Amino acid sequence: MTAVIRTEALTKHYGRVHALDGLDLTVGLARPTSGSATVLGSDPWTEASRLHRRIASVPGDVSLWPNLSGGEAIDLLCRLRTGGGGADAAVRRRLCADFDLDTRTKGRAYSKGNPDATGNLRYERSRDAPAASAVGPIEYRRTVTSATDPTDTYTVATDGACKGNPGPTGWAWVGEDGHWAAGAIPVGTNNIGELMGMLKAIEDHADIPHLVVQADSKYAIDTYSSWMDGHRRRGWKTSTGAPTKNRDLLEQLIAARDARRAAGLPDVVLEHVRGHRGHVLNEWADERAVRGAEHAAKGTASAWSSLGGLHPQLDVSAAPTKKR
Repeated sequence: MTAVIRTEALTKHYGRVHALDGLDLTVGLARPTSGSATVLGSDPWTEASRLHRRIASVPGDVSLWPNLSGGEAIDLLCRLRTGGGGADAAVRRRLCADFDLDTRTKGRAYSKGNPDATGNLRYERSRDAPAASAVGPIEYRRTVTSATDPTDTYTVATDGACKGNPGPTGWAWVGEDGHWAAGAIPVGTNNIGELMGMLKAIEDHADIPHLVVQADSKYAIDTYSSWMDGHRRRGWKTSTGAPTKNRDLLEQLIAARDARRAAGLPDVVLEHVRGHRGHVLNEWADERAVRGAEHAAKGTASAWSSLGGLHPQLDVSAAPTKKR
């Protein structure tokens, strides 16, 4: 009998706790002489195919097929499940809707984020956004619709805020039409907030052909324009040989930029604006980022957005009247 699972002297320790200590185990798949064995209530010999569908898994830290688009990945998985026949159009549409999947973006462009640095990047519903939410988080992204002129330029302003630096951190972007997103990171820096605002502005508008991102942070602009590529070429070292700070965010920014290029979209145009000088979109981005930092001080990582209708758009015809 060929062993399906075999372990020899297997140990696993969690600090002082010994979960496994010298485990020897052999599990084979064979018809029993007598008695029965079930997995998830099914016979592993006669119902193997159905069981494989229930117990197969892909670890979250594994990147499969980075050069396939979301639609191509769905098609491949459907062919594997149906013996090469693929999925009909209705099933494909349902899967794409269920996973809120952008069928054109390549897998490498999808960002899982770094929970230690960026927390939960999915957007939540709340009564007084940004605020804590009991509703399950949902991801949204701006997309081009049939009513969108592909030659139009769409402008967003980004900003970051930090109480203490390092300390509770907020990030935000606000668009020219009043759409916005903001987030809270319990422990971060002002630079992390600035980079996060820029990253989410680009990711949330991945299908907008002509995107202009305004920022009052020269650090964020210079990082995206040139520094991040230099850091990567040097093996994530600065010009002085020191380890690059915020590497995880820089890698995500590179992925977002490269995804636009792979899709045939022009690079994002970056504009530097002076902060706290009456620039309306910048003032709104600052207001959202500061709110995010205030919520971060409560110790919870969260994010909110008007995309998808979870929160109302802002009136950006004038700067916010209440300074925070």
